[in-house]
Amino acid sequence: KVQTSNGLVPVSSFISLVPQQYKENVSRRNGYFYHEIYASNVPGVLVSDKVKELENWLSNQYSDGNIKYGFQGQAEETEEVN
Repeated sequence: KVQTSNGLVPVSSFISLVPQQYKENVSRRNGYFYHEIYASNVPGVLVSDKVKELENWLSNQYSDGNIKYGFQGQAEETEEVN
């Protein structure tokens, strides 16, 4: 309640709450939500080895199939060559 010259008045008499979705920045690619993560390789470590390690970890974390992931950049170029 808010104090006025007429006494206490409920806030609901002059304020209305309307629920809305919170939208910050939603990125979509091919109709799917996506998030890009950037990384660079460490000298002496093969990108293909790290990609295999990440794919193994991701498949264990998201085995239900609800999350799709992919690799671009040097990993994508390596895959094209093989």
